[in-house]
Amino acid sequence: INFKEVNPDSAKAIFGDIHTSIDTLAFTFGNVVSDFLMGDVDSGSGLGTPQARRSRSFDNLSVDPEGYVSEKTVFDGPRVPLSREEEVDLALLKHDSGVESALLYAKAWSRYIKDLLAWMEKRLAMDIEYAKYYAKMAESAKTLASQRDYMPFSHIYVSTFKQEAEYRQLLIQTALALQTNKFMQPLVARKNELDKLRKDVKEQWQKEQKKMQEAEAALRKAGALKTQRREEYEKAQSSTNRSLEEQSNAVNKQLEKKRKLEEEALQKAEEAQEQYQSCVADAGIRKMDLANAKSTILTQIRKMVFQCDLTLKAATVNWFQMQQAQVVSLPAHYQALSDNAKLYEPGECYADFVRNLPKNLQKEQLHSDSIPTDSSRFMFNKRSVGSSHSSHGNLSQASITSCDVLSGDGVDIPQQHPPTMSEQRSHSSADIQALRGQPTVRPWASGSPGSHGGMCSDSESAGGSSESRSMDSPTASPGDFKRRLPRTPSTGTMSSADDLDEREPPSPSDNGLADMVTGTASSPGPFRNVQMSKAALTHKLRKLRAPSKCRECDSLVVFHGAECGECSLACHKKCLETLAIQCGHKKLQGRLQLFGIDFAQASRNSPDGIPFIIKKCTSEIESRALNIKGIYRVNGAKSRVEKLCQAFENGKDLVELSDLSPHDISNVLKLYLRQLPEPLVLYRYYNDLIGLAKECQRAIVEEADKLQKNQTGDKPGSSVQLNRVVIKMRDFLLQLPTANYRTLHFVIAHLHRVSEQAEENKMTASNLGIIFGPTLIKPRQADAEVSLSSLVDYPYQALIVEMLVRHFHTVFDVSLLPA
Repeated sequence: INFKEVNPDSAKAIFGDIHTSIDTLAFTFGNVVSDFLMGDVDSGSGLGTPQARRSRSFDNLSVDPEGYVSEKTVFDGPRVPLSREEEVDLALLKHDSGVESALLYAKAWSRYIKDLLAWMEKRLAMDIEYAKYYAKMAESAKTLASQRDYMPFSHIYVSTFKQEAEYRQLLIQTALALQTNKFMQPLVARKNELDKLRKDVKEQWQKEQKKMQEAEAALRKAGALKTQRREEYEKAQSSTNRSLEEQSNAVNKQLEKKRKLEEEALQKAEEAQEQYQSCVADAGIRKMDLANAKSTILTQIRKMVFQCDLTLKAATVNWFQMQQAQVVSLPAHYQALSDNAKLYEPGECYADFVRNLPKNLQKEQLHSDSIPTDSSRFMFNKRSVGSSHSSHGNLSQASITSCDVLSGDGVDIPQQHPPTMSEQRSHSSADIQALRGQPTVRPWASGSPGSHGGMCSDSESAGGSSESRSMDSPTASPGDFKRRLPRTPSTGTMSSADDLDEREPPSPSDNGLADMVTGTASSPGPFRNVQMSKAALTHKLRKLRAPSKCRECDSLVVFHGAECGECSLACHKKCLETLAIQCGHKKLQGRLQLFGIDFAQASRNSPDGIPFIIKKCTSEIESRALNIKGIYRVNGAKSRVEKLCQAFENGKDLVELSDLSPHDISNVLKLYLRQLPEPLVLYRYYNDLIGLAKECQRAIVEEADKLQKNQTGDKPGSSVQLNRVVIKMRDFLLQLPTANYRTLHFVIAHLHRVSEQAEENKMTASNLGIIFGPTLIKPRQADAEVSLSSLVDYPYQALIVEMLVRHFHTVFDVSLLPA
């Protein structure tokens, strides 16, 4: 067609078919593109792009873990192998119900862990109940067997019963550890975290799907409207074309009207087309967002499932390792007992009984059921860590003796000559068998999991003893601390000597710090007839004006409260009788986190670098408790110790200690040192000091051998090798930070003064080393599991502190203090 020769009047009719064909082509192309973006196009259709070249189709778009869409580059070279995580994510991305499948697996994992935890909880409860019952039977059997002298195999059976009691105690400790941070608590936390993530992800996925469904609905609606407008336009155009063919003067006005209708229909069709194209673009964006959300959700679920599996793996390994640790020593123990039983000659005990009969035994005494005993003949081999410097009845011999797991020669009938120092020291590593699986001591709060009620003595930290619990007593008063308590038989796995087997009697009411000396306020006012402690009498009290927190019981005070006009301390009226915080005559500061904080932070609050709680507790003990038997060995009442810890955090150095039990004060000091994140002797010096302890042990053994060979009776001085080890200890300690060194110097000086009164308080340097060794010197633990090497080092930790106390003036030379 020559456009120049076309008549303008007939141009509309000539080009009408062309315009219609173009509009039809645009409509068809729009439908195909929308179907292609929605993913409905056939892969084998002509619109499909060859896979050998780049394409902008959705199949060649990848979504990275951050949610961004990037175009894949398709090439013919070797493909890089995907990691396992990428393969998992890619497989679920290609799957239509990938998110639903991942959520279903996460839900199944949560239910599986729930069933596993329920089974483990029932099993551990049964283990604890069984172990307690069996330990009680073993204790009673051991008591009965030990009372029978000159009976065959009595020492073997007593050793067996003792081992059974210790083993049951280990079972209880293992079960408690599994109930807390070894098995159940980590899995419960992981399960709760997975459930929360699963809920959030499900809601997010449903929102994205709803947005996609809304975009698809809008696209279908816009497509239907576009089709309708196109049909209306085609009808108007057809009517106009027919009018052109029947053109006449009479129908010109009607033709103009039809052309106007045709233009309006065309305009509406174009608007519908634009709206449709907009909906197509919006649907494409929504589909991309849905793909991004799917990739992000699948990545989150995969990471969480991997973390859950890692926690389950660690808990499972812990469980089986602790089960193995329970029984690892039993075969060797029973084999040793079997070998010793084979050495017994029948009738040997009867012959010993006859040989030890008194020559002048009265005839009437033969009718008695009692059998004369020879305590020196049938005493068990008591292995100790004593040295030539140790006193006869010290705590190290008694406490370590009763928790020994007898080795092959531990059940032999003892020989007449005393054991050498090397034999005494050689068995110290067996004293830590009962420590396997012991849970970590948390801070002083009674609600801490794994803390066994919140209190634990230092002997328990070295042997799992249960005898540090306070005994109930009907009466107790501040003046009764020095009286002698009745001796009671030990039932723990690491008992003390008889001369230290005393308990601090709790007050009649455990809801206070102690039986404090109270007085009646003589000043006029609302509290003039109220019984008050010494600390409460230092305050200028008035009625509480606004609700506040009680500094004594740490609960809210609303009615019947007292308030100090100078320091603003608030307290219940009933708490004035036990209040331990004195008035500082200035506004009392807020509560201070004292236990479990870093030592460097605590030392900055003191001019000399020594925390105030250490100075205050040691000063009070030295002023009135150096002569109390078992100081630092006997624990105070749990409730009073917790309230004293709370008082220190509320009142700092204003706490009044003069009316409190010395055992409560010493317990608080031990707790503070035990809860330091890093001990006073830093982790990096631990291995060096343990090496020096081993050298020191060898020097002590050599010195003991020389003492045995010395027939003149002269007591030799310290060996050159021992003095060299002490000098090395001094050089190592001088490398500590200034605050650590000064505090350690202060503590050891206090322990040295305690040991000087050992004749009265029975706390020798060796006993103090057993208590403070694992507190002042301990290794860094990579995880919560107590390693076997750290357990073997307990005797060496005690020996280091013992040497520091014994050689205090040599190790801590004042002239060599760091600047």
